[in-house]
Formats: sequence, structure tokens, C-alpha cells
Amino acid sequence: SAIEATVSAIGGDCGLVTGERDGKPYPLIDARDRCFPSTGKYYDCDFISTMSQPGRRICGCFGEPGNPTEAPRSPTKSPTSSLTMAPTPSDPSNSPYVPDGYKLSWRDDFGGPDIDTTNWSRGLVYDQDPSLHVVWNPRTGGPHLLNDNYEGYILDEDSYVEDGKLVLANREHSPPIQGTAPAGDHHYSTGWVNSLRKRYFDGSKKPLYLEVKAQFPEGLKVWPAIWLVSERLVWPPEIDIWEYFGCFFNPNWGVDEMHLRNIWGEWPSKETHNIEINFHEHYSGFVTLGWLWTPDVLTWYVNGEEVATKIRGVDIPNDGWPNEDMFLILNNGLMNEVDGASTVFPNYFEIDYLALYESPYEVQEQTQSFSDRPGGF
Repeated sequence: SAIEATVSAIGGDCGLVTGERDGKPYPLIDARDRCFPSTGKYYDCDFISTMSQPGRRICGCFGEPGNPTEAPRSPTKSPTSSLTMAPTPSDPSNSPYVPDGYKLSWRDDFGGPDIDTTNWSRGLVYDQDPSLHVVWNPRTGGPHLLNDNYEGYILDEDSYVEDGKLVLANREHSPPIQGTAPAGDHHYSTGWVNSLRKRYFDGSKKPLYLEVKAQFPEGLKVWPAIWLVSERLVWPPEIDIWEYFGCFFNPNWGVDEMHLRNIWGEWPSKETHNIEINFHEHYSGFVTLGWLWTPDVLTWYVNGEEVATKIRGVDIPNDGWPNEDMFLILNNGLMNEVDGASTVFPNYFEIDYLALYESPYEVQEQTQSFSDRPGGF
């Protein structure tokens, strides 16, 4: 078939080691799965891309396959659908939800007296060179406000460490803050940190799993988030890994929503793919949030349970897939269009730890997804 010819041309028809997923017609597959070429040997490929169709599962090995070893005696369940228990979850370098084979790259437990400035800058700017900063709206934003969708003047004192946690506060002020950048009266303040030029990564080049244990504030006005933007300091792209809206601009548009959003394109044109889940309705207190980024799949987890997946070439087109270095923004926030009377102040977005785990396999060459290849679907 055309599919077989395409797979053969890029690395051979392989049998996939995976487990069926409950409630899903076909398994979802990512770069951690392994191929069994016709030799019957186990090849540890530099990069594996996969596709599925009714009754079949195909994978292709890219790059040098290295030294083959005997295939395992029994199939291994795909970590995309079931994350593997670490052998020693009490060890802070491990988590019970880390994908099999992924190794700790860096972790911040916020155990010091203040924010670790080797990882974070307060606010929207890079603290070593304030000319480098998150892209804010040049008309309505500035160093203390991203844009006028937000209400909350960003102050350094609203980002701090307390009891081994990063605390990002939203506060109400009376009299209001006399702001300068942007100018005006600001009735609220808020805490933000960013990892620009300090911690950045590209999961399409080196697959990664990001884990954050956090407690989100409640209230219709709150707008906290964990998100990524480009180290090139352009917008788009943007990945809203976990973006919580107490109220999405208008109560008729949604309340208590966690948005899992990808934005791509070139300004002023942009495209978006978003998944919404009700959050506080199902979760309370501190939750463990996991996010997997590979060349082909983005997967979200809460307390080890998968809640969403996006597939390259299916949910997001090949040319919109994130494939560059991106840095983190952690912020509490307030929605400008929502009245504050329904929200308790101060409120806090608290992060117990943040850890990044990476696959040992680095993708040597970017490739199209099967759905974008001739003969694919």
C-alpha cells in the first residue's frame, strides 16, 4: 500500500509495543515506543514516529538505530496511556508519574528563603537585561501589565517563597496603586515569574515531561496560568499548559474552566486549538499536573490520569506544531472584565515544586507527521 511504501522508505514496517487504551479505539503512540523491525531485534532508535489505522499499528524508526538487542518477552504498555511508577517515589528526584526512561533534567522545590534567580525572574522582564521581556501589548501593556485583558499591576512583592512553596498573590488595594508602566490607577496587584534565558526547552527536539504540584485559587475573577512562549521573543507561538479561568470573560462563556491551548502562526494572523475541562468541580487542594511534549503528541495528566491529548497532524497541523525553545511563565492573574465582588482577596496560586524530565533520545532531524506525508492520512 502507499502507507507501507511510505513507512518502508523512512525506516521500515515495525510492530508496535503498546497496550490498548480503555475507551479509545486505537492506542496513542509517542517517541517512547519502540520498533521491532523484521529482524526480530529490539532497536533503540533516535526517533520513532507512529501512526494507527483500523486494525493496524505502524511505526517508523528514524536516525541511527544503534545496536539491536533481543526483543522483550512481553509487550510494554505505552506510557502515553499509563505512566510508569518510579521505583522510589519518596526520592525527590523521582515522581510516581514520570514516563518510563525519562530522567530528571531540573527541579525547583522552592526550599530556599527566596525565589531562585538562576531559574526565575520576577514579573515580565529578564532580570539581567530588562530590554528582554515577555511580549506585552505595546499600547495597553508594559513591564507591569501584559495587556488590558488583565487587571492587576505586577509587583515583585507578590511573588515570594513561603513554607517551601512559590506563592503568587493577587491583592486588592485601596487607595489604588499609582502605576507608571502602564500609567493609571490600579486597584489590584498580582505576582508573576518567568524563566526567560534561564530555563527553556523544546520537546520536539528532546521529548519532555513537565510536572507541577500546585494549588489554584478560586473565584470568578482569578486567571492563573502555567504557560510557554518563545525564546525568540515573538508572539505567537504560545502554549497554555494549564490556564485557569474562574470566569472566561463572561459567565455565559464558561466558568471554572481549565484551558489547554495552543496558539501558532504569525502575527496578526494566528490559529488556536483549545481543550477546556472543568477543574475545581473535580479537583481540590494541591494537584499533581503532568504534561508530555514529544515530536508527535501533547498529553495532559492530573494526578497521573490522562485528561487530554493532542496529536500532530490531527489536532494541530504539522506547520503549527511547537518545535522551538520556549520558556515558562507562572502567574496568578485577574480577568479585567469580571467584577471582583465575587472573589476573595488576597488569593494565592501556590506551587510546591516544578520538575522537568527529559527523554534520553534527541531528535536529530525534524520530520513531518504521517498525516502530512504523501500516502498518509
